[in-house]
Amino acid sequence: MNRSILSRTLAAAAILTLAACSGMNGAAPGASSTPSKAPVQPLTDAKAVGAREFYSKALDLAKKDAADATLMRVDSQRGADFEAHMPPDGKAPHWLFTFGSKSKNIEISITASSVELKKIYQGPVTFVPESALPGDWVDSTAAFETAEKNGGADYRATHADLPVYYSLGHDGRLKKAVWTLRYSANPKQGLLFFLVDAVSGQFIEKQETKAQGTT
Repeated sequence: MNRSILSRTLAAAAILTLAACSGMNGAAPGASSTPSKAPVQPLTDAKAVGAREFYSKALDLAKKDAADATLMRVDSQRGADFEAHMPPDGKAPHWLFTFGSKSKNIEISITASSVELKKIYQGPVTFVPESALPGDWVDSTAAFETAEKNGGADYRATHADLPVYYSLGHDGRLKKAVWTLRYSANPKQGLLFFLVDAVSGQFIEKQETKAQGTT
């Protein structure tokens, strides 16, 4: 598996872990500390949707802090509390949108779902200019359909209750925007990654790591 995919996955996991640890109720470093007046609903009550469902709202929120906010990355919610709520259909209950601002040299992370839209992080920028994503990226549901047709469906047929996670970002090796779909929640059980062109929706490649103890 190429290092750019792994590094992006680890970076996103760190932010999502921060959000999970705070219960999404406390403010992350750099986020607003103003408490919400509305009662907090359980996160697992969120309806699973495709990534584009809340993109516009997340972008509008990011632009309140930086008018030139540009989408850099999209990730589905990760973590044990959400695995039972990850339907294998290209949808997720929570999405994390990461935006960058050149003018303010900041990064803004926003979690979006049917129960909340909230900034969870704002801090120093870590992206490079070419990481900005095109506006015409295909939805996660389309990327999932492509992965399923190229081996994903067969893989799930032999791996019961398998969650699928989704990441959209710029791939440095391929030099284009790519959806990365990760089949499996536990590396010890083996992982299967599908790379899908984020604009055309076409299959690029798949990468598999075997379960520990197998060859």
